[in-house]
Amino acid sequence: MIRLPWRYSLWLLLDMARGSLWPLGIMLLIGVLMPFSAGRGGEAVALMIFPRILQLCAFIAVLALTGSIASKDLGRGYYRVFFSRPLDPGGYYLLRWLLGALLFYLFVAALTGIAVWKTGAGLPALQYAGQLSLLYLMLGGLVFFLSAVSCPGDAAAALPLCLMSAYAYSPGAGPVWKALAWLLPPLDLANITGPLQPGEHPLHAVIYGACMVAAAVAVLQKRRFAEGGKGD
Repeated sequence: MIRLPWRYSLWLLLDMARGSLWPLGIMLLIGVLMPFSAGRGGEAVALMIFPRILQLCAFIAVLALTGSIASKDLGRGYYRVFFSRPLDPGGYYLLRWLLGALLFYLFVAALTGIAVWKTGAGLPALQYAGQLSLLYLMLGGLVFFLSAVSCPGDAAAALPLCLMSAYAYSPGAGPVWKALAWLLPPLDLANITGPLQPGEHPLHAVIYGACMVAAAVAVLQKRRFAEGGKGD
């Protein structure tokens, strides 16, 4: 059973504030400054355009929050300090990933709230949060796994996999791509700009994301870290 070192939560949040949160802050600031106005016209714009804006911003936010979760510490040698004590590496980075999920939800809620405030539109915030949670689980889990195996530029390395996924899950994909699709995240299930297609089910996204997160934790549990750490 993985034990989460909750006492490190504040430290992890401060570390994230120094690094990965600035893209989220910039996107929220842009949202505040966007020249939308309340009324019938503003509501129509919000319902047509905002889901696409939110989808793009959420994609960037996931990469910012999950990129280099473990690979930065491993590459720069910070793990020698962290795991010189009897600290569970898998639990430590899983907690970091979960805190990223919390910040992701707050970001989605804040950006949706800004759109409602600016336009007065009645946006389906719970639907957005539900589908985008699948995005964090799938894409964030994939980046977490790439970071755990020390893939160079883990967040950037996920981008071509996302493009491959878009093709593999498209109607025109050949049998080889269809066979390889199970290795790629079904990101179309987290698309808030349109309804799910016949035969699509969120369970596929949940299973894929959970497997990626479990694989990342398993890799971190088996790695050798600093002398005296749990990994030795």
